[in-house]
Amino acid sequence: MRVGKQEKQRLVGQKRGFVSYGVFLSLVALALGFVACGSEEDDDIIDGILEPEPDKANLSFFAGDRRGYADGVGAAAQFDSPRGMAMDKAGNLFVADTDNHCIRKVTPERVVSTFAGDGTPKDDSSSSRGYADGVGAAARFDTPMGITIDAADNLYVTDDGNYRIRKITPQGMVSTLAGSGEFIDSEYVIRDGPGNTAQFMNIGAITIDTQGNLYVMDDGGGKGHIRKVTPQGEVSTIYSGGFDLLRGFGLAIDTAGTLYVTGDNRISKVTQAGALSLFVGGENPENSSIDGTGSAATFRSPDSLTFDEAGNLYLIESGEVPRIRKITPAGVVSTIAFLPGSHSECTKEIVRDKAGNFYLTDHRRICKVTFSK
Repeated sequence: MRVGKQEKQRLVGQKRGFVSYGVFLSLVALALGFVACGSEEDDDIIDGILEPEPDKANLSFFAGDRRGYADGVGAAAQFDSPRGMAMDKAGNLFVADTDNHCIRKVTPERVVSTFAGDGTPKDDSSSSRGYADGVGAAARFDTPMGITIDAADNLYVTDDGNYRIRKITPQGMVSTLAGSGEFIDSEYVIRDGPGNTAQFMNIGAITIDTQGNLYVMDDGGGKGHIRKVTPQGEVSTIYSGGFDLLRGFGLAIDTAGTLYVTGDNRISKVTQAGALSLFVGGENPENSSIDGTGSAATFRSPDSLTFDEAGNLYLIESGEVPRIRKITPAGVVSTIAFLPGSHSECTKEIVRDKAGNFYLTDHRRICKVTFSK
C-alpha cells in the first residue's frame, strides 16, 4: 500500500525545511539592520549586504518570481518549490521543479523551459503528476526532489512520489533506472536488489561518482540510509544509521569516492565500506555559526553540498543569517557570503559553475551569487 498523501506531504515538508513566517520576518529585520548600520566608509558592506573579505558577494535573482508554472525569460518564468539542481557542460541548469512535477531547463541567458514532464495544471488545478516513461512532455514525475548529471550529460532524478530513480538523456528521453514503485506503508522498509525489484522509501539528495554509480539519501524506517545504484540499476545500501546524522539535503562525493553528508549540525564522511566519521563541526549549544578548523567550527542547519575542481566543499546554511560556507580538504571552514533580506530564502540547493559563481534555489526562484575582488 502506498503512503497516504497527507503523510507524504509531511515527509516532503520535512525535507524541504521551509523557513517559518516568524523567522522570515526576523531575517528581514536583521537585513534592514545591516542597511541602517552601513556607510560609504564600511569596507565590509556593499549595497546593504554584509560581505566577508577578501571577496565581495553580489546576489541577484536569476530566474523565476511568483510561485506557479510558466516558461519564460528571467522573472517571467515561474517555479513551484524547486529543489535539486545540476549543471551540464554548456552551463545550462536543470532543476527539479518539485511541486510542478517536472524538470526545468535554465540557460545561461536565463531562458526557462520544461525539459521533461509537464507542469501544466489540469482542470482540477492540480499539475500533471504521475508516472510514465517517455520523451519530454510525455513523461510524468511525482514530486521530483534531487538531480545529478554524469559525464555524458545524462540526468538522474530522485522521483520521490514514485519511489524510483529516473534517467533522462540529453535528448529528453525519460526511463526508469531503479525502483519498483512499491511502498509498504505498514512495514516502512527498504529493499536492495536489481532495478525493478529494489524498494525506496523517502528519497531526496543524489550524487554521482566518476564511475557512474549513483548515491541516494533515503530516509527509510526512521533511519538515514545511503543507497548505491550502479549504472546497470543494481541497488545496495552502503550505510544505515541515526536519522539525525543524515538529516538534510547534503550529499556529495569526492574524486576518491568518499561521501560527505550533512546532519546534526555537522558534516561527516562515509567511506564505501560504510564507515562514518566526523569531518567538521563540533558541539553547538548556542546554535552559532563559527569559522574554524575541524571540530572548532560550528554550523547551524547546514544543507546542500557541492565541490569545486580543487576539492573544496561548499554548503548552504539556513540558520538565523543564511550563508555560504567553504571547507577546504584540510577541514578549514570559512564564510564566503551572507544571504540577508529577500535572499535569505535561497537556501534549498547549491550548485557551483566553473567560473566560481553559485546558484541557489528557494521556494519560487533561482538565485545567483557572483564575487568581485
